[in-house]
Amino acid sequence: MACLQREIVIVGNSIAGITAAQELRRLVPWRKITILTAEAEGGFYSKPLLTYFLAQKIQSEQIYIKTAAAIKEQGIEQITDYKVQAIDVNRRLIVDKQGKEIQYQKLLIASGADPVAIDLPGVELKGVTPLRTLEHLQIIKARLQQTQKCAIIGGGLVGLKTAWALRELDKQVSMIISSSYPFSQGLDKRAGEILAAHLIEHGIELIFGDNPVAFTGSPEQGLTALQTARGRTLPAGLAVIGKGVNPNSDFLGREKGIPVNQFQETEYENIYAAGDVTLAKEKVTGKLRNLALWPVAARQGLIAARNMAGYKTAWDDYQPGNSAHFGSLRLITGGLSPLTPAEAEVEVIKDRGKEYQKLVFLEGTLAGFILLGASARIAGPLSWGLGSWKKAQALDWFSRKKAVFVE
Repeated sequence: MACLQREIVIVGNSIAGITAAQELRRLVPWRKITILTAEAEGGFYSKPLLTYFLAQKIQSEQIYIKTAAAIKEQGIEQITDYKVQAIDVNRRLIVDKQGKEIQYQKLLIASGADPVAIDLPGVELKGVTPLRTLEHLQIIKARLQQTQKCAIIGGGLVGLKTAWALRELDKQVSMIISSSYPFSQGLDKRAGEILAAHLIEHGIELIFGDNPVAFTGSPEQGLTALQTARGRTLPAGLAVIGKGVNPNSDFLGREKGIPVNQFQETEYENIYAAGDVTLAKEKVTGKLRNLALWPVAARQGLIAARNMAGYKTAWDDYQPGNSAHFGSLRLITGGLSPLTPAEAEVEVIKDRGKEYQKLVFLEGTLAGFILLGASARIAGPLSWGLGSWKKAQALDWFSRKKAVFVE
């Protein structure tokens, strides 16, 4: 089998990968750029919009940011159905699971992250799926033609957004959450209680402190019910698994992500990495962390491209943060919002009804925040101030701004 020769190769059709490809095309228009994607079709779609598509808030064409034709017109090659098996860093060689080889001059790994798999009896049944790709979404939509009862495994943002979308389709939705409140990795207990009450108010059943132990059904019918660790039988024809993601980096011998510096360089010569596959230094704590956030991934792709093109550019402003809305309730978090260190100082600015504002300070400097009901224009400056604003500055700014709250 002949080895393909390529110049700049990008592994992964992610936001980091497509951003890098377009920036490289702008900076070095004479270089050949190739994107390798495991998906069957080309083009590029927005994964954060999958739940909006599920809820019929947008049309199918709106989920695509770039069509395959548009990418081709930019002179960017996409090779589909290419699932990387291994990378030989010494020979600069990529090998897929079919044994096809591609040799590169410079490589960007932007392979993203895969859903955490759960190894339980019946997980192979029709109707049991994560929601990470368009293929997953099509499985869910087909299953919804046959069932009214849906279960969500996990209380993270993907699970929450999926549950909300299914309720908007007037489905019966139950969430099985191992912790004592939803989105425990992003919210403190009080904020989680407010969110939980809002979800229950809108007809979503929340089952806390429990986990599935088996999926039951038949090959013909598919999923019919879930069995939980606490002995509960939950009838369901659809179960969406939302237990987080793992960096897709096994092909480089890394299970928990690929460490990068401020230039998106890895430890290997001429290999860069960007997006959900990376471990980058967080701004507030200075520790390596996998952030798996769309805006961070896009920025990393941009920085990687500039350095690959020979324009030395650094970025070390990585910080966790999330934004979502569930009907009238909006939540925004940043920095060390849920896991408050013992030595941190906490200021709860407001706790009334569905309005909640909390700031976290570490050694007198703004280190995190949780906002429920606040508009995005309040969160933006707070995000910029993470790791730099002193307590007096943050509180003074907050008191002078008029936050817009949604009842």
